[in-house]
Amino acid sequence: GSISAAGAAALRKDVQATPLSMNSVLPPPTAEESRPQERPKPREGCIIAEVRHKFEECLDIGWHKHASDTYSEFIVEMTIDRSNGRVDDKKPLIPPKNAMVKKVSMGKEMDGCIQNMPEGRNFLIRVVGKRSGRTEVKSPWVQAATLSPSTREKDLDNLDPMNQPRMNCNVCPCPGFVAVKWSMNSPGKVRCRRCGCYHTDHLMVEVGEILKAREAKARLQLKKSEVVPLPSEALEWDNRECALWFWTDGMLHPRLTVGEGRPHAREARSQPGGPEGPGGKKGRVSCITPTTDSR
Repeated sequence: GSISAAGAAALRKDVQATPLSMNSVLPPPTAEESRPQERPKPREGCIIAEVRHKFEECLDIGWHKHASDTYSEFIVEMTIDRSNGRVDDKKPLIPPKNAMVKKVSMGKEMDGCIQNMPEGRNFLIRVVGKRSGRTEVKSPWVQAATLSPSTREKDLDNLDPMNQPRMNCNVCPCPGFVAVKWSMNSPGKVRCRRCGCYHTDHLMVEVGEILKAREAKARLQLKKSEVVPLPSEALEWDNRECALWFWTDGMLHPRLTVGEGRPHAREARSQPGGPEGPGGKKGRVSCITPTTDSR
């Protein structure tokens, strides 16, 4: 295909305005992402429900109706699916008798997110549309599942696409942002893996402000007017590691400092002190200093 000069200029402007970090290198779109999404076309008097995105504690659901149909309200019904994902194509999905069905009103919206759901569980979901005269139109039951925390990516931490750390959510009770790998063709991937809210809904960690607060606390405790500023990686340090930095005026890096003539221990970058340090035995820290009279 071709692109016009105006379109190319707009594309260059958009790319230049979006800074990307090393953590957010865009992978090529998958075959599923590249394939154009075809919207279901329900017959008159029918509703088709679909699960658009899955998260650990949230399901993003949408539904479609015939253009000529009008509804006063849509209700999402869901229940636990105890079939362990087994599907018999010859039989429609039906929950067992006396199953507890939870109902959530969606008003006249055609999509919505169901949050605060249990992690790693299977569900049956359908949409009920209410019409005038108390008549109802029900979609077929569809299978859905929330993600399990055990399948998270191990190397993404809590960094958003701009490589900025994010904490708790400002929209829901989510305790912390969980990142996932994403691409330009997967807008759902810039959302928190746990709660489904966008990364911009999560509190951004101001690294500089946190480090300044620690330095102010150290000045008060050590009764000093100035202390050596903490490096940016000190955001991950505990109180004992910060104390070692302040007590030695920044000469002792708690995760890199070793004896003379010895190379930096690779494991020390993640576990200060090795098996004998605070990472190996909780509550223990070792600091070797010259003998003094006060000691």
